Amino acid sequence: NPGEPLSSTEFFKQACEMWKNFSKEDKKKYEEMEALDLVRYQEGMANYVPTGGEKRKRNKKDSNVPKAAMSAYAYFSLEQRQKMTANFPAMPARQVTKELGEKWKLCKNKTKYQIMAAKDKERYESEIALYISASASIVRSVCSSAKEPAISKNSTKSKFKPLTKKRKVEIERYNDGDNDETPKEKVEDDEDGE
Repeated sequence: NPGEPLSSTEFFKQACEMWKNFSKEDKKKYEEMEALDLVRYQEGMANYVPTGGEKRKRNKKDSNVPKAAMSAYAYFSLEQRQKMTANFPAMPARQVTKELGEKWKLCKNKTKYQIMAAKDKERYESEIALYISASASIVRSVCSSAKEPAISKNSTKSKFKPLTKKRKVEIERYNDGDNDETPKEKVEDDEDGE
């Protein structure tokens, strides 16, 4: 039907029927066009030089960063996946994951896994605090050993910006081991005290 759009399958069926019904002269015209296009393509491919753009360099991950805390579902999944793969070794990984999700929804005893996740979260928070304080002390030692930047005659400003009050408070907090108070609260206290 001329007014209705065709699906790709229907379009190609009709095109094949039309091609079968073409005379040899009509087919020859299209075959010559195909031969010319093939020559053009082959010449283009012979002269083609691939663009050798630079590959993106990945940032190196710091190996000292503590491993993130696992969720309750992750602990559940870790335990149950071993059982499922032992019982159903032929089951695809995608299906195992789907089944684990369903089991988690129906699980009545989630507290066991939630306790494990809470302990792991505490572990992570203490390790990340140590990591940040160690990083801050390294930065401080590098900054104190660096020479003062040369100031040009025309400029009265140095190239480096001084630490903000908020950042100083954060560094002090991590060095003191005071993790109960957030940096915002300390900054607000300092501003109120002035």
